[in-house]
Amino acid sequence: MLIQGDLCPHCGLIIMLPTDLEPKCLGCGELINRDE
Repeated sequence: MLIQGDLCPHCGLIIMLPTDLEPKCLGCGELINRDE
């Protein structure tokens, strides 16, 4: 599950999103799918 403060695996920016929103990186716009 994506956690606020995680790093985007695509561009390396810190994701600062509430966990109830779609896990989309604000830096590169890619969706981050974290299933582990």
